[in-house]
Amino acid sequence: MKTTLLFLCGIFVSVNSFADVLVDVPSIVGKNKSEVSALIGEPGSCENTEQGEQCAYAQAELQIAFINNKADWMTVEGVDHLPFNSIVMENLGLNLGSPSSSSDYEIRWENTGGLILVSLYKGKENNSDYVFIKAFSE
Repeated sequence: MKTTLLFLCGIFVSVNSFADVLVDVPSIVGKNKSEVSALIGEPGSCENTEQGEQCAYAQAELQIAFINNKADWMTVEGVDHLPFNSIVMENLGLNLGSPSSSSDYEIRWENTGGLILVSLYKGKENNSDYVFIKAFSE
């Protein structure tokens, strides 16, 4: 009975963990590098790219391209433990409604939630791989 109870608790905990916010994207969008660092910590590294300065953060394996000194393009790689479905957006603090399009490998939202584009890509088995976000710039 004790083993079963622990097993059941383990399932309950893992189901609830899907609702945990990995990174609150809306609080980051449009912020400058200093403001983002105050929210989620200093970046591990930064480099200049064609789009602007791009920085890597440990939280949620997040990469941010600061275009015109604002957090604009983001890649969130820390979602590979989550199932490939739209519920992943809750883990990013996003409420985007129904997807604009969906395939076996990508779920995509366009012009919703104050963002130009949000794409969730499928990884191994039925899990997610990463999320790509464009806030302001095409």
